[in-house]
Amino acid sequence: MEFWKNGIGSGAWHLLRRYLHDKSGNIAFMTVLLIVPLAGVMALGTESGGWYLIQRAEQNAADSAALAAATNGYANPSGTTYVAEARAVTTSYGFTDASNDTTVAVSNTDNTDASCASACYSVTIQRKVPFSLGQLVGYRGDTTVNGGAAVTVSAKAVVLPPGQATGYCMVGLGNSGDSITLSGGNGTDLTGCNMYSNAGLKCNGINSDYGVVYGDAVGSSNCGTHPRSQQSAVNLTSYNFTTNASLLGTGAYTNNCGAASNYHYVTQGNFGTFTNNNISGNVDWSGQPVVRICGDLKVTGNTTITTAPGGTVLLIFNGQLNLQNTTDILNASNLTIVFSGTATDTNKQFPTGSGTLNYSAPTSGTWSGIALYQDPALPNSNLGQCNGANASDLDYCAAGSTPGIYITGLIYMPKAQITITGSIDHQQNGFACFSVIALKIVMAGTDSIFHNPTGQCNRAGLTLPGVPGTQTRLALIR
Repeated sequence: MEFWKNGIGSGAWHLLRRYLHDKSGNIAFMTVLLIVPLAGVMALGTESGGWYLIQRAEQNAADSAALAAATNGYANPSGTTYVAEARAVTTSYGFTDASNDTTVAVSNTDNTDASCASACYSVTIQRKVPFSLGQLVGYRGDTTVNGGAAVTVSAKAVVLPPGQATGYCMVGLGNSGDSITLSGGNGTDLTGCNMYSNAGLKCNGINSDYGVVYGDAVGSSNCGTHPRSQQSAVNLTSYNFTTNASLLGTGAYTNNCGAASNYHYVTQGNFGTFTNNNISGNVDWSGQPVVRICGDLKVTGNTTITTAPGGTVLLIFNGQLNLQNTTDILNASNLTIVFSGTATDTNKQFPTGSGTLNYSAPTSGTWSGIALYQDPALPNSNLGQCNGANASDLDYCAAGSTPGIYITGLIYMPKAQITITGSIDHQQNGFACFSVIALKIVMAGTDSIFHNPTGQCNRAGLTLPGVPGTQTRLALIR
């Protein structure tokens, strides 16, 4: 080693030391080593900027399409044209479903937001975008296009349709005293329900009107977060009740029952035998838009009715619907039950027994949204009693499971007091839309029966009477 330092090799030794300590040229050397990953990062940044622009364009398209879908769905609650409406809008923005690696998904049952309750309209746009330079840093994306790396760029818009909270789900037609009285407790949930009384509107107890926004009355009101007294009479023309009532006395609805003891049914004017007026098991009325029962109809056991495509009207004349035992269950969709009769009939025209009604109203046609209908021509003397009260103005008592009521749609009983001391709800697995119009409505106990998520009544074919001073509107919530 001394030889190299002091002898012949000393010159070479100094050259070597100088080379090791000389740092000039290192940047160029490092640049050569890093040129590929640096290029990859720059390329990935450039490509991701392009993805962002695509995503913003998708979002604009999804927002417009979701608003269009909700508008179309609100106007046509029983149709599916809202899907075509939404996709036509996205196409105008350059995003066509099943084209250019693009998918456009449209839904009217979105539950993204808590306020939706599976009733919002949503549009989701996804496009697969291929890339190449980003692979230089090892990024492979999340999908492929023609075997090459690609990334999925997506956007979603959610629209809350016009709120059913702007309609009355509970209407009392009586013009004296309090036509609606609530005496519930902390368990009562009336979210999404506004109320109208043609007389007074009274809420007793703690939170008996929980969830009610507008409590409107021609007389005085203390219900809801916005109680409004001395209001004008409510407009019920949207239900087309005049047309429905006239149908009861014409055409297929003509009374040809004869004596109430002659048990039979008439479909479309044809007379047929109906053994003891009992039904059970699977009942096929798919070819019968109108089924007339003379006298009582008795449901015996678990009964499922298949209705006509446009809905079936079950007209019970001079009788009542009897679900006598707890095992008696009537299941159906697109069904309207109508009670009518002669002036001399003494039957209590309403459901009785301890069984269960589980059905939904038609979503279109003359009886759209109407599940249970009492002929307004019935005389007061026909009506029954509730807890021994005056029979002149009382009809239907719902006390717990006597019978159990799971109905989607409107109960319209203009001559009846409806007393609810138990639970009533919408059809199991059906749209959450339950509404009552009656002479008087009395609720007691801790009920959770009028919890109507926004948009459900629209989709159930029921238009609730509007609340004066409020407007329905679409809301883009995502």
